Amino acid sequence: MFKRGIKLFLILVIITLFYTGYSILNLGNDRATVYEFTESKEPEEAYEEPRKEEKVYDEAKDYEKTYDKVENGLIEGKKIISLVGLRSSESNDVIFEILEGVAKDNPEIMYYAGARYGNGILMPRYEKEVKEIKLHQKMIGEKREEILLEIITPNMTDYEKVKAVHDYIINNTKYDRNYLEDKEISPESHTVYGTLIEGVAVCDGYAKSMKYLLEPLEIEAIIVSGKSRDMNHAWNIVKIEDNYYHVDTTWDDPVTESGQDIIAYDYFSLNDEDISRTHRWDKEKYPSCVATKYNYYYYNNLLINNYDEFYSLLKESILSEKDNISFRILNYDKEVYNVSNAMNQIAANITLGYKGIGFNYSINEELGIINIKFQYEK
Repeated sequence: MFKRGIKLFLILVIITLFYTGYSILNLGNDRATVYEFTESKEPEEAYEEPRKEEKVYDEAKDYEKTYDKVENGLIEGKKIISLVGLRSSESNDVIFEILEGVAKDNPEIMYYAGARYGNGILMPRYEKEVKEIKLHQKMIGEKREEILLEIITPNMTDYEKVKAVHDYIINNTKYDRNYLEDKEISPESHTVYGTLIEGVAVCDGYAKSMKYLLEPLEIEAIIVSGKSRDMNHAWNIVKIEDNYYHVDTTWDDPVTESGQDIIAYDYFSLNDEDISRTHRWDKEKYPSCVATKYNYYYYNNLLINNYDEFYSLLKESILSEKDNISFRILNYDKEVYNVSNAMNQIAANITLGYKGIGFNYSINEELGIINIKFQYEK
């Protein structure tokens, strides 16, 4: 009876353990192996909380929005520009980088004279009131249409268009002498308005006007800030076909003692190597200029390779009674290419059909460019 009771008790214990899911330990071979039992259930479908849509920060897009807001504000002459909510506004360095770029990229921004910034609020300063700024913007817009109708024809190549704009600016603008004489310069001289309306400008006025006139022609033009002979200076990098070239309209519009207008092409479509002889700039910020195809002297076949070619050109120019000539000597050496000696030698060896010949000349020694003007006495 006792044994029967033990058996019944053990059966009840085993049944109880099976249905309660406890672990049964088999103590054999000095190891404990665990077997787990659970009640069998139908598999449940996986359930996930619905995801909330996350806004992904796009740094480039944010920068672009900030840039556009600053640009539009400066064009409109706003004195308060709110950048609150834009992440770019969190960095003062980024804001002032944008300000520098905006002022350089858009020639319609005039008379901007600096800004204060804090807590997402930009407060620009201007040298003129908004009403006058808007009037000047309207005037340069109308003048641009007039100029382009005058100088651009439908069949022109990009090279011809760039040259036409270059020539117009130089022929219709005088460099502001106040800068050379350390006198106060009017704010207009730094603008397109000064160049195209008043006809007086300094280097950044020339460069802004070049960009402003080329934009409607869909020719890319960049304003470069750098130095020339250790002085702050501005000029352009222009894209002709697939290559970039330096164009410095200021340096192609030399100031003469007589005030006579002279147009030069020494700095028309130069590559980095050539212009770096006189100009300095941060090359990492601008496109590389390596081509020579549309350099004025290469394109027009005005290159001299040796002394014989130099002598022959002078002689032929005199015999055909040319008024002036301009050419570039590759590997120029001032001791070899002496204009006065060559002219005297030519005069002694040819028969002139007139009493005498006079001449004056200029030499750009950095680039080996010589310009000669002849006067014939008959």
